[in-house]
Amino acid sequence: MPVITNPEVLFTCGGETVHMAAGECWVFDSFRWHEVHNRGKERRVHLVLDTVVSERLWDMIDAAQGGAAISPRTLSPGETAEGPLLFEQFNAPQVMSPWEIRGHVAFLTGEAVPHPSLEPVLKRLDKFTDAWAALWAQFGPSDQGVPAYRQLAGKTRAELQSLGAGQVQLKNELDLAFVLDQLVFTMAVAAPAAAPVRAAAGQRLAS
Repeated sequence: MPVITNPEVLFTCGGETVHMAAGECWVFDSFRWHEVHNRGKERRVHLVLDTVVSERLWDMIDAAQGGAAISPRTLSPGETAEGPLLFEQFNAPQVMSPWEIRGHVAFLTGEAVPHPSLEPVLKRLDKFTDAWAALWAQFGPSDQGVPAYRQLAGKTRAELQSLGAGQVQLKNELDLAFVLDQLVFTMAVAAPAAAPVRAAAGQRLAS
């Protein structure tokens, strides 16, 4: 949402370049390659919201793209909209479910550019998602299964590198191995919370 802008501010995403006028609201896919250039003399201020898309938001997007006339509502300073703001409360589980694993893998492989290494990489990822589901059936998200989950993730990551996953690019010009690390292997098992270290009365911690 551009708050302060000028006509020389151009935003590019997925090969399309537009000028976003002040007061407008735009939706873009931040996974795609994107950039903004301000070639004017005035500063720009854009408010960016990272969101999980709800049905209500999709309805608003569909209405806007369909040309529906939507009357804006202006809120005065201190005035709030009806209902509370909804914030993300659950982001990183102790162990990522097999359904989320499959969703991430399916999305990323669907974004992959054809490459000789892609077929063996896809085969290894299929094996990984099935193995993760098997562990989930045995352990679920319990702490008991964490060592097995970590071992599977580490083994798969190493084998994908040897299969050339780092040479497979996505449409946004990032390599598949890097994004798998960021979205799947690093996030698949949450790091255990650090336990506070307490010294008994009259004792010092060793340095």
